[in-house]
Amino acid sequence: MHPVYSIPMFLTSLSVIGLGLFVLFKKPNVYLNRLFCVLSASVAWWAYGYGMMYRSSSPDQALFWARFGYLGVVFIPTTFYHFISEFLQMRRRQMLIALYLLSSLFIVLSRFDFFLTHPYTYFWGYYPKAGPAYWSFIVFFYVVFLGSVIELFKAYSRLKSNVISGPSLLQMKYVLWAYFVATLSLSDYLPNYGYGIYPFAYLAATGWLAIMAYAIL
Repeated sequence: MHPVYSIPMFLTSLSVIGLGLFVLFKKPNVYLNRLFCVLSASVAWWAYGYGMMYRSSSPDQALFWARFGYLGVVFIPTTFYHFISEFLQMRRRQMLIALYLLSSLFIVLSRFDFFLTHPYTYFWGYYPKAGPAYWSFIVFFYVVFLGSVIELFKAYSRLKSNVISGPSLLQMKYVLWAYFVATLSLSDYLPNYGYGIYPFAYLAATGWLAIMAYAIL
């Protein structure tokens, strides 16, 4: 049990949901703002679950909270793509349906040991061990994120050429910078495979959403 290391996760959860609600209440009728709030809620759910995992006194309890946290994690890439689709005014209904179905499938998979299993013990606390099927979610997560940034770059190029209307160039730059901050979270998957590198994705997640909130407002 390592309660000290749970504090940054709880602070991240509060900060991120606070950002989401702040953006939502600024313009509650704007769909983009509502999507940002949903994305923030997904990240906040993950941070709270992992904060509780670090406080766990047994491997079974830690695994419960890891799987609880994944109820938010599996929707982060999908809600991010949904946000980008709305931000760029794209119509990708079939793609979004497919992504939400895949996220829902990963919720089911995350309940079993072949996805996440009994955790490792590190200096900061317990951390779930990757099962044989876990790699599929990592691929899903970063393929969706990469697809989102490709769409951003394409739209940024067209916007610079005055081919399309939509968000400003400055807004686009902020969202692109936010994406690159988010990629720092890749290090959080290493402890799932036995590498004792302290997971600091909570910092990347907070910076990512703070920059995106600034871009929206």
